[in-house]
Amino acid sequence: MATKKKSTKETTNSTWPKVTQGSHSTITEHEDGSVDMTWDWDKLNRDINDAINQLSTSQTINSELSAQTRKGTSKSKTKKASKNELV
Repeated sequence: MATKKKSTKETTNSTWPKVTQGSHSTITEHEDGSVDMTWDWDKLNRDINDAINQLSTSQTINSELSAQTRKGTSKSKTKKASKNELV
């Protein structure tokens, strides 16, 4: 399943600390070179559960459609002619 890459927001000011806000995390870079990373676990968990639910829903729909297709059509029982019968 292809998804659109989520953009990150980076502050453009020249003051410290520099903060980069992602879709599930925040990265704070300090002037001394140290980096703090904070995760939004609730949002990450929610996005993962949404993706799982979306996938399982689409698989359920696909299996129901294929089951209806199998019930609605019958295979014909035609015999293929052998090479000897064609001559």
